[in-house]
Amino acid sequence: MRRPSRLFVTAEVYGERLAGPLRPDGRAAAPPGRPAEWAAKAHWSRRDVAPFLPPDGEIDRDHAAVVIINRSAWITRCPFCPGAQYAHRDDQRMFCVDCLNEANGHRWVPAPWPEEADAIEAALAVRRTEVCNWEPPETAAQLRAENRLMGWG
Repeated sequence: MRRPSRLFVTAEVYGERLAGPLRPDGRAAAPPGRPAEWAAKAHWSRRDVAPFLPPDGEIDRDHAAVVIINRSAWITRCPFCPGAQYAHRDDQRMFCVDCLNEANGHRWVPAPWPEEADAIEAALAVRRTEVCNWEPPETAAQLRAENRLMGWG
């Protein structure tokens, strides 16, 4: 499927500021398998705890972050608190810098992307940023129907 022209912000897009210039294909040049760490590093605002990340292999499979699109940005919602940060399609894990995933022993949680992510982006690409939103279990077909109803593209 053809990717829409709208830029959907992800941890990779946001992390480009930390990782340096974009590659010729428009993606950030980042160490392989690490983009989810950009979000945690970039959003760290706590002054009571020095920044840290869980070891790579420590993933809690009993909990998962919910991945949504909010105002054209792919976001992961923490399963333990109201915290959220940018999501990444290729590095589908989250470490919440608000609660530090304390409820699961400070381990990563999976942040699975929807199977029809490209179709969801395509359906949303015709919308203004403030109404460019998606949450599971909404489907791309439902988004397209809403677009027709509202006269969006």
